[in-house]
Amino acid sequence: MERHALLSCCTLRDDDDDAMMMMMMLCIVGAFYDPVRKEVEDIFMVELMHNLHNDSACYEAASIVALEILEDARKRAKAFEIKAVQLRKEYYEQLAAEEAERLRIEEEQRKIAEAAAKAAAELGEVEE
Repeated sequence: MERHALLSCCTLRDDDDDAMMMMMMLCIVGAFYDPVRKEVEDIFMVELMHNLHNDSACYEAASIVALEILEDARKRAKAFEIKAVQLRKEYYEQLAAEEAERLRIEEEQRKIAEAAAKAAAELGEVEE
């Protein structure tokens, strides 16, 4: 403690150096202390630091879990994107195959219709 703090708790004269020295020695060995300060240092601050340590550990664990979740979501999104591209490609190939089949059938029907028209035309010439 400082000199003015010691003087506030007792009435000593400045010229009484031995008494002042004795008071300082008693303060150093802990005979005089501030009970509020001691309670804050010994109870409140210890509990506060313990809680702070636990909270920071929980925050760190939560951050790690969040990063793992985000990384997993990124991997799943990439796999989903690859699958979507593959399915889209297969869909367009299927559409192209169906269109080719449709055109082939139309061409066959056109040829059949032409052959029928030609046969009908020949049959009409023969009857005449």
